[in-house]
Amino acid sequence: MRFRAKFALIDWAWLAIAAFALFLFLSGPHRASVYLRWYATVMALFACSRVVLHLFVYWDTSLEGLRERRLWTTRTIPWPQITAVSPWPDRHPNPNVLAIEYARSAPMSDRGTVIASPENREAFISEIRGHAPQARLEIPISISPVHAR
Repeated sequence: MRFRAKFALIDWAWLAIAAFALFLFLSGPHRASVYLRWYATVMALFACSRVVLHLFVYWDTSLEGLRERRLWTTRTIPWPQITAVSPWPDRHPNPNVLAIEYARSAPMSDRGTVIASPENREAFISEIRGHAPQARLEIPISISPVHAR
């Protein structure tokens, strides 16, 4: 199952700023301004980069493990190596961002963290629970009003 990255509020803000700069560039007496052309071009490039980043950041779950794709890098973590799932960052946790810790034992030991912000957080956590029961989950369970009855 594929989980795409959440399109955050900051991404929408970049798109709005780029649209406003483009609107200013195309209308009014400022059309000939070199600075406005430069500003509109830079904002459009930033907005396009946010959209491209959104398209090429995702997490796949399969029988082998969790695979993270970030632009041109891919990392695969087998399910038995996942040790913990918790909110990220530690001091001021964001409920939408997860830190997935993993550890691989010797002879090629490795330890690290995958930072994930999937659109469908509950389905992502249930996939991890189903495939990695040994992982310590430090995620508060959100109970919807339908399930609370």
